[in-house]
Amino acid sequence: MSALVEAVVLAKTKAKNLTQVKNLNLWGGEIRDVTLLDKMPNLEVVSLSLNRIESLEPFQYCKHLREVYLRKNKISSLKEISFLRGLKSLSILWLSDNPVAENRKYRQYVISMLPQLETLDNQKVTDEERKEAQAQQFDEQELGIRTPEKPEKEMPSSQKNILYAVLALLQELDEESLWLVKREADNLLANAANK
Repeated sequence: MSALVEAVVLAKTKAKNLTQVKNLNLWGGEIRDVTLLDKMPNLEVVSLSLNRIESLEPFQYCKHLREVYLRKNKISSLKEISFLRGLKSLSILWLSDNPVAENRKYRQYVISMLPQLETLDNQKVTDEERKEAQAQQFDEQELGIRTPEKPEKEMPSSQKNILYAVLALLQELDEESLWLVKREADNLLANAANK
């Protein structure tokens, strides 16, 4: 199975619909695509270890997540941790045996980004670790995080006007709507990058 699919999730969890799913355990299934998570806003515990997941982005839509188990996947960039910052209830995160965990600053960086964590990779997070992580200055190059480069060419004035109008409209949206806009913009950017 390369993608998380509704029929499998509902059969495994015995839920009537995806919004009722609170606990999902589908480890060892060769799953790569977990975009279906955005339809599970009430998910609290997810175990998807031993799969082929490369991005944490879909997890950001599960605002009630408390425990995330993703050992032995394909997550390689510390940049992915930023997708979990809005998960204020997240207390347990397990990413060991992913390429990202090989970075020597991995633990400190994750704790600095997610200070509410109680356990990281089956190891308790101490108050001392939290203080050290918060005081640490991280070099994005050393961490392997690249910031997107600015476009080189000047934007035509008609596009600038559209952009200003869109930015003005964005200020009128609530948080949920802004997340939807972000997801669509990320998809458009990914498609543009693949062309």
